[in-house]
Order: sequence, then C-alpha cells, then structure tokens
Amino acid sequence: MEFALVLPLVVLVVLFIVQAGLVVRDQLLVSHAAREAARAASVSDNDRLGAATMAAAGGKPCCRSGFGDHRWSTGTHRFEC
Repeated sequence: MEFALVLPLVVLVVLFIVQAGLVVRDQLLVSHAAREAARAASVSDNDRLGAATMAAAGGKPCCRSGFGDHRWSTGTHRFEC
C-alpha cells in the first residue's frame, strides 16, 4: 500500500531530473552553436557581408556615417575615405 503512494512521487522526481538534464543539454548546445557560428564568421574568407554593406551604402560607408571616423573595415579589407 505504501508503495502505491510513494511511486507517483518517485516517478515525478525522476522525470523532473531527466527534464532538467535535457534543458541544460539544449542550452549548452545552443551556446556552443552560437560560439561556433561567431568563430566561423570571424575567420571566414568569404566577405559577402562587407561587400553587401559597401554596395548598400553607395561604395563609401565610412564617409556617410557622420560619426567622424573615416576608417571602415570589413574584417578582411580596410577602407579609408
């Protein structure tokens, strides 16, 4: 009789521990994926983002910024106005 009263509580505790483990694992996977994506973006030879930014700004993004900084870098190329 006592086993029938305790079993649901034990099952709930075990399921809670498993669920918490899955949440922590998923959080670690997302954190690792974000770190790898940032690393891949920073070391990539592909400069599509810089080229798209240059094209969208009419070829002179540093001179149109209005911040007084006349240098602009895409990561692999450096432009000066």
